[in-house]
Amino acid sequence: PNAADTPPDFQGMGFIPVSVDGGTRNGTRERLLDVRHRVGDLLTIRTNTLVTRVLFDGDRAVGVAYREQHRAYGASSDRTCRLRPDAADRDEDAVSEGTAYARHEVVLAGGTYNTPQLLMLSGIGPREELERLGIPVRVDAPGVGRNLHDRYEASVVAELDQDYPLFEGSSLDVPLAGEEQDELIGEWYADRGGPYGTNGQLAALIGRSSVSDGDSDLMLLAMPLDFHGYYPGYAEDATHGRNRLGVVVLKGHTKNRGGSVTLRSTDPTEPPEIRFHYFSEGTPGWEEDLDGLVDGLRLARDVIGNASEAGVKGELVPGPEVRTDDQLKEWARTQSWGHHACGTARIGTADDQLAVLDGDFRVRGVERLRVVDASVFPDIPGLFIASAVYLVSEKASEALLAEYPAP
Repeated sequence: PNAADTPPDFQGMGFIPVSVDGGTRNGTRERLLDVRHRVGDLLTIRTNTLVTRVLFDGDRAVGVAYREQHRAYGASSDRTCRLRPDAADRDEDAVSEGTAYARHEVVLAGGTYNTPQLLMLSGIGPREELERLGIPVRVDAPGVGRNLHDRYEASVVAELDQDYPLFEGSSLDVPLAGEEQDELIGEWYADRGGPYGTNGQLAALIGRSSVSDGDSDLMLLAMPLDFHGYYPGYAEDATHGRNRLGVVVLKGHTKNRGGSVTLRSTDPTEPPEIRFHYFSEGTPGWEEDLDGLVDGLRLARDVIGNASEAGVKGELVPGPEVRTDDQLKEWARTQSWGHHACGTARIGTADDQLAVLDGDFRVRGVERLRVVDASVFPDIPGLFIASAVYLVSEKASEALLAEYPAP
C-alpha cells in the first residue's frame, strides 16, 4: 500500500508493510544507532534526558532546557531502555538540570503528544489554556494540541478446531535465562529465519467501504493470533490460544478531527491530557467513519467464512450475538482502537488560524524552531503512518540542507 505505483483505488491482496531487515526489526532506533556508528562524535544520543522547554532570545529559538533523570517522564516504562546511551549508566536517583544551545535551529521531534506539550510549556499554544496555567504567552497558536486524530481498528477473531502445527512445542516467547530454546527461536537465532523473522501476519486485503470517497480506505490483516487491541499484557495473551484466526480491520481516511492534547499542569514530567473524542464526541463525519468500520468488520467475517480449510469452529470476537448493523456499531464504538495518532501541530497556509507550521516545518510566530514528527500532518496519510513520518524527515532534511549547506 505504500508503493508509488499502487493506485489509490486498488482493491485486492497486497503485501504487508514490515520494518524488517534480514529477519530483524529495523526502525528509527536502528537508524539512529547506524548513523551514530558512521559519524561518530557528530551525533550524540542522550537517554534519560527529558527536554522541558524551548529557550528563546526574543522571538528566536536558541536551545532547550532539559532534566537528566532516570525515567523522569510520567509515562515512562518500568523496563530498561536498550538504546545504549553514550554516557555510562547513571545513578537512578540522580537529578540534574541542563541546557543545550543550537548553532542554527531547534528541531522538535517529540511526537504527536509530547511536541504540543513542549510548545505549550514554551509559551506557544492557545492563549486561554496558557493563561489558565500562568504560562506567559509567546505566540497565541490555537492549533497547538488540536486536530488530534487517528484511524479506527477492530478485530474479528475465530476459534479453529485444532492448533496450528507450526506452534507445537513452542513457547512463542524468548526463553528466560537457563531455559532451553525451542525450535522456532532456535531457527531465528541460527539465521534470522522462520516465523520470528516476520511480523507474524499471514495475509493482507485492501478494499473500499461504502463511505469511501474513491480511494481504498480499508485494510484487513489476517494473523494466527487472538489479537483484539492494545492493553497491558496483550502480547502475552495473544500467545495463549494456539488455534485462533484473527482479522484486524483498519479503517483509513477517517474524517473525525475532534481530538485534543492539553496540559494538565506546568510540570514537564506530567503527561498531557489526551482526548481523542472518538465517534459521537468528535467532529462531523464520525458517522461515516463508524459505517466504514462496520463495513470492514463484515468483510472480515466474509474472509473467515471462506477459510473453511482452516477448520473454523466459531467466532469469539465480536461473537455470534453481535449480528445487526446497530449491534456492530455499538460494539465498534466501545472496542475499536488506533495507534497512528497525528495532527497536533499541523502544517497549513498563512491564513489558516489553526496552522502551527509552514510548509518547511517552521513554527509560525517565532524564528529558528521547527517540528518534524507525526504531529505535522493536517490529515492522516495513506493506510499506515510510519513511512510517511520517514518521508517528512527526508523533506525536512532537504529544507534544512538548502538553508544550511553541509561543508
